[in-house]
Amino acid sequence: MSDDLIRIGAVVAAVAVLAFPYAGKLLEHARKLFAVREPQTPDGIGIDDMTTVLRLSQKLRLAGNTKGVALAQQLLDAMLAPETKK
Repeated sequence: MSDDLIRIGAVVAAVAVLAFPYAGKLLEHARKLFAVREPQTPDGIGIDDMTTVLRLSQKLRLAGNTKGVALAQQLLDAMLAPETKK
C-alpha cells in the first residue's frame, strides 16, 4: 500500500517538474481564453470609461456642483451616441 503511494507521489512530482516550464504559458493562454471582453462603442469607448464619468458625476452632485453634473451628463450622452464621421 505505501509503495503504491510513493510511486504515485513520484509520478506526480515528475509530471510537475516536466510541466513547470510550460505552466506560465498555459496559464497565460487560459487567462486570455476566459477573459471577459469589455463591450465598446465603435469609437472604442468602453464601460470603464463611462463608469469613471458616472463616479465623477456622483462626486460633483454630492459637492453641490450642478453645472459639473450637467457637463458630465452631456459627456455621457456624447459617449453613448457618438457623432458619425464624414
